[in-house]
Amino acid sequence: MVIITQNLASKIPLKYVLEYRIIPLEEEDKSIKIGAYQKDIVALKESLEFILDKKIQLIFMEEDTIERMIKIYYEHREFLAAIKKDLHERQESDKLPIAELCGYIIEKGIKGGVSDIHIEPKKGELLIKHRINGSLILVNVLEETYTDWILRRFKALANMNIAERRVPQDGKLLYSYENITVNIRLGTMPVIYGEKLVMRLLFSQEKVKGLDKLSFQREQLNSIVNMLRHKNGIILITGPTGSGKTTTLYSIIEELKRDDINICTVEDPVEIVIEGINQTNINNKAGITFSLGLRSLLRQDPDVIMVGEIRDEETASTAVRAALTGHLVLSTLHTNTAFSAISRLEDMGIREYLLKDAVLGIISQRLVKKLCVKCKVKKGNMDTYEAVGCECCNYTGYKGRLIISEAVYLPELFSYGESLSFNNIKNKHREKYGEQMDEDLNRLFKDGLIDEIEYKKYYFET
Repeated sequence: MVIITQNLASKIPLKYVLEYRIIPLEEEDKSIKIGAYQKDIVALKESLEFILDKKIQLIFMEEDTIERMIKIYYEHREFLAAIKKDLHERQESDKLPIAELCGYIIEKGIKGGVSDIHIEPKKGELLIKHRINGSLILVNVLEETYTDWILRRFKALANMNIAERRVPQDGKLLYSYENITVNIRLGTMPVIYGEKLVMRLLFSQEKVKGLDKLSFQREQLNSIVNMLRHKNGIILITGPTGSGKTTTLYSIIEELKRDDINICTVEDPVEIVIEGINQTNINNKAGITFSLGLRSLLRQDPDVIMVGEIRDEETASTAVRAALTGHLVLSTLHTNTAFSAISRLEDMGIREYLLKDAVLGIISQRLVKKLCVKCKVKKGNMDTYEAVGCECCNYTGYKGRLIISEAVYLPELFSYGESLSFNNIKNKHREKYGEQMDEDLNRLFKDGLIDEIEYKKYYFET
């Protein structure tokens, strides 16, 4: 996609952009190149040459490309034009509509179901990006004029110090839009051209999906169901950041939830509120850490405990002790494979014999981007597909994500002999189930659900 400057974008009157669906591409001393997909716009060419006093050179482009560029560079201008018209009718045209603009930024993210909104100041402009399906997508380019005003507005809403620009700050706010309530976590960071702001959107009314809706393969799902039949032990979910570990945790809790058991969690933060369970946010400023929260939960007569993440030796030790004393413990670890979770816990000081008694199972997972079903196309004469991009998928070619996973149910493997080392148990699992994650990936690729880029990215990252 062509990148244009705000100065060039502002030279073309908004009414011409919206009526004729055009986009400025490049400016020279005596001419301006204009992208268009409609051919019968001779009158427009003459009008622009008169207004701009420059020669207009029309470049014919794909409709999808121009529509996406109009959204990025002009959608906010159209919104602000409507707002300013309303302000003028109220005789307040001298006021910058910053509150409305900030609302527009958040509401666009909510409507898009994004996980994060990035507000990045650059030289001469302000970029708005959305994280969708794990990738950052540029959605708006705003004028530099709005940068400080937008940052101040969001800081004020989140009870942050609007005068402090030299150090990072954290804040939070609650935002409601069309019967959707969103908890927003904000974080600022000083950068070259001002402050960057990232907002994490936590949809409190988001429904927890059942385990059978998370695209686990039948083999792995059966192993997970076997883990959940136990009343005590640890179930660990591993994977890098953004691999869907928390979503899987919530789905497991939803599966376990009953009126006759007490489920307690300690999270950072609580991302989805689940009725019927007791959820606690960690608060480092107040001294509520994962380890302290977990110790406190043990005095709440829990049947099931969910710890958002095992980060340190104390949390690991307390989690193992809880599992050995009759509790079912659910948690996550940042490791690349299922069996590397065992090594990580051993590094935290947990003895192997304790792990054999405590750990029920380990689920290792990744998320791969699913091809948009509306625009994917076959790659040549092959049975594989590639991404194209359309309005439905925000011109990315991808819509949604799929899980590839490995599920290790340890009690089943201990049947080969309790004296086996974890390395031998790992080999037994491979002999029986193969490389589950690789097989998942191959199946998705052959079924045309993912493209070659996602297929190769997994092997590159591992």
